[in-house]
Amino acid sequence: MRRGMIGLFLVALTVPLSAWSYVAFEQVTVTATAIGFTAATINQGNGHPGAAIAVCRLETAQIRYRLDGTAPTSSVGTLLEIGDYLTLSGSDLLVNFSAIRTGSSSGVLDCNYFTP
Repeated sequence: MRRGMIGLFLVALTVPLSAWSYVAFEQVTVTATAIGFTAATINQGNGHPGAAIAVCRLETAQIRYRLDGTAPTSSVGTLLEIGDYLTLSGSDLLVNFSAIRTGSSSGVLDCNYFTP
């Protein structure tokens, strides 16, 4: 099993896939400035429920992230390698998520958002 995929399986075990409703897709480019998920994407509004679960796969370059509302740095935060999956459950984690690249190349997170 690839490192980083365990979160995907834990969410799948605790929330049956049949109970998830798809909310949106977003591609997040992680540059030298810390960035989070787009608020308009995870908070749908207009009577549509906001996202509660994000399932993302990292493409192109290594990044670091934090979930406590503090911006990570290129050397401080949880490391995510190319090809790793990141699964976050809970609107507070989605709002507090922040990521930054570790080197000179930007990482790209392909994210799908769901609500249970």
